[in-house]
This record gives sequence, C-alpha cells and structure tokens, in this order.
Amino acid sequence: LDASLVYVGPLIHREGVPADFGSEQCSRLIYDAVNQWKDLRLVDRFWAQDQLARVDGTPTLDDLLSIARRIRAGRLLSGEVYTWGDSVKVRGVLYDVAHGPDPVREKTVVIPRGDLALAEQRLGQLADSLMLPEPHEAAAVPGITGTRRIDAWQAYDSAHGDLASWDLEAAAAGFRAALARD
Repeated sequence: LDASLVYVGPLIHREGVPADFGSEQCSRLIYDAVNQWKDLRLVDRFWAQDQLARVDGTPTLDDLLSIARRIRAGRLLSGEVYTWGDSVKVRGVLYDVAHGPDPVREKTVVIPRGDLALAEQRLGQLADSLMLPEPHEAAAVPGITGTRRIDAWQAYDSAHGDLASWDLEAAAAGFRAALARD
C-alpha cells in the first residue's frame, strides 16, 4: 500500500442534517483540502464514487477499507456528519489501511448551520488536523507555516520541539531542512 495515496471516503450523513451540509458536500470540501498537500495523492473522486455505487446499502468501514486496498491507498479518511443543537458536527477519522479498523486520528469540528464560508474553513482545518501529526508547539500550526508540503511541516514542527528544549543547533538545522523541502 502507498502511504502517500489517500482515499477520501464518504461521510455518513445522520438524520436532521441540513441539505447544505450533506455528506457529499462535506466529503468534497475535505477532498479539496487534502488535495492542497503537494506530497499526497488522492484516489480519483469519480473512481471512488463508482466503487461505492457497487456496495449494497450504506457502506461499512470494512467496505471502505476494501475499496482503499483495491486501489492500494495507504490511508482512508472518512467520518460522519450530524446535528448538534443549532450547529452541525463533522467528525473525521483517519485510518492506516494496512492496520485495519483502528483509527490513527479522530478530530471533530462544529459549524453553525447556514455558514458555508465557515464550513469550508473548518473542514480545511479538519483535513489538516487529520493528515498532520499533533504539533510540538502551538505556534507550529499548518496555517501559520504557509507550507503545503507535509515533510516541510514536519521538519518545521520538529525544529520547534528542538527550540523548546533549547537545542539551538538542531532547531536551526530543522528550520533549514523545512525551507529546503518547501
């Protein structure tokens, strides 16, 4: 399986979710957000939809993992959309396809109903938080770094960890590595 190939599967749509926050819309926004990372490749959206159409009923996690394996995708990103008071919650889950149904990472965002601009922003943050490891420092968040390469972000984040422990030589080397990779 190829760890740089990501299958963005469907989000399960729970009852009561407004039409403008549907599973397909949220999946597309997450797909577009993941697609901004230059060192990741995505399973073609139309191929994936064709594979889903062959599944009877609502696809299970096993179905999604099977589809991911068929195309040799190393990661599966899926989740669910549901109402929460006067807002919508979107829970995203990242799986390592080789290791099966245990999640690598889960994150949730809350979006006020009807705020589609905020939905796009929050779903982008959700995608980033699923694809990137937890930062060493609060300052090392993806939106601040300005990079769209995961390896550059990881080097930058590692340099922040070195800086926090006062290893200035390692921090300088890490920041240089981040710049070189970007």
